[in-house]
Amino acid sequence: MTSDKKRYEKLDIIRGGGMLWVIFVHCLYWMDLVTEGRLLVVKSFFLIEMPLMFFAVGASNSFSKIANNFEFIYKRLKRVYIPYLLYALLCCIMTIEATGNSGGTSRILPLITMSGFPISVPDNASSALWFMPHYCIFICIFPLFKQIYVQLKNYKFLKILPYVIFILGATIVSFKQASYWNYFFVYGFWIYLGQEYLYIFENQINEVKKKCLFISICSMGTMMLLYYKFGFELNMQSNKFPPNIMFLTYTIFVLSLFVLLSEMIFKSVIWIKKKFHVLEEIFKIYEECSFSIFLIQPIAFATSYSLLCFLSLNKLVEVNDIFSVLVYFILTVPIAALMGKGFYVIEKRCK
Repeated sequence: MTSDKKRYEKLDIIRGGGMLWVIFVHCLYWMDLVTEGRLLVVKSFFLIEMPLMFFAVGASNSFSKIANNFEFIYKRLKRVYIPYLLYALLCCIMTIEATGNSGGTSRILPLITMSGFPISVPDNASSALWFMPHYCIFICIFPLFKQIYVQLKNYKFLKILPYVIFILGATIVSFKQASYWNYFFVYGFWIYLGQEYLYIFENQINEVKKKCLFISICSMGTMMLLYYKFGFELNMQSNKFPPNIMFLTYTIFVLSLFVLLSEMIFKSVIWIKKKFHVLEEIFKIYEECSFSIFLIQPIAFATSYSLLCFLSLNKLVEVNDIFSVLVYFILTVPIAALMGKGFYVIEKRCK
């Protein structure tokens, strides 16, 4: 394995694992499982997929040499916007066919501009598309993020200033009316932090672990303060839309623990990939085609349910919620991989 390939191996695991986690979370939420009681709050503690995905976006783009800002932005946007548009138009056609209501330009224009997602077939066709406009905005300002990072990275104290700004910004907007700035400050934190990928996971892992232990303790204390003093909910689903300071603090806490356990996690994933060839192939698809899978997953979920009904196995998902999550996850993961691999042909041609 070359040094460059080895350098990106952990990032590939984060990217692929993050997308697998998206599927798992949507098994919990899209299939209406675990919907009441204390488990509803426990379920929300799994909502760490978007910080992982935004971190991976920041890390991936940090390795790009940005000689021309316009060219960088154009290439990145083309790669995601055209596949998104084809997916959205496909769902739009299915929605019109199912409902008989074309909606005319009132349906098409919001899809093109990403100002709204008036599609409903298959189920949850639009649920994850809130990600798209925010991703596109972050791509447009990423060259600025990188320039700031490069200028500050050699200054011991100044380099933490952007993180302070993101956290303060997230705190301020959390007490105001929800707006785009909630997404900017919370997910901008993870995009910007992605530029520290090599420092966190490759170069200074022992030093980073000490910092992450301290950060996790501070984050837990801050969460308790926000809960008891300021009345924020412990249900992270309520804190996620729009994301607020409680959601940011919680995800910092969890992902700090992830870094502390990262060596064990990476070694376990690598061992599983070597031991089970089928799982290795599926994981490779999730690493390479994560965005295509992200788009096509609602169709994969609909296919999973249809397949269960066709095989007269739909009673399996009525036995127990936790068992149902496992059934949907085991079935949807390979279906989404196959569909994502096919849809990736479009994404690849847009590079």
